[in-house]
Amino acid sequence: MAPIADRLASAQAISDGRRLVATAVESRLGTRYSVDTLRQLQRRFPCAKFVWLTGADNFVELPLWHRWRQIAKMIPIAVLPRPGATRRALASQPAQCLRHGRLPARSAPILANSCAPRWSLLPIRENPLSATAVRAGLVNGQSRLFPRRPDHRPPPHPLGSAETAHSPPARHKKPAKTS
Repeated sequence: MAPIADRLASAQAISDGRRLVATAVESRLGTRYSVDTLRQLQRRFPCAKFVWLTGADNFVELPLWHRWRQIAKMIPIAVLPRPGATRRALASQPAQCLRHGRLPARSAPILANSCAPRWSLLPIRENPLSATAVRAGLVNGQSRLFPRRPDHRPPPHPLGSAETAHSPPARHKKPAKTS
């Protein structure tokens, strides 16, 4: 996993600072696992409507995450199509376990108002860029997805920034089993 400062810069490249906010909140909360970060965010912001955004490639790997079923019970999930992974995601263990909570693509806009466990494959074109590729594009102050103006800076957010990201990267996946 990339260092948190790199992941934050990548997320800030596509956030607008209002509807989509990129923060280093897990550093400030001191959480190690996504499930713990979600729990604390939901406690701190009880009126907020959170939706988990994930690529189809990561949705397939969700069973490797610490307490992934609990995550699915806590927050609706929006799955972004990814080349080579979208069909696998639809046939994956998470898709099968959460099949009763799947919303059709046309209903994806209501995910934020849905009670988990709910998920939907978003009706958008598959995006071949990985987070690594987006971060590589940021080296020159550009994201290949969203070119940035030279004077653009995301607004500061009270939950965190690259300057506050001093903790090691969060580990979200379970350690691999050894034989």
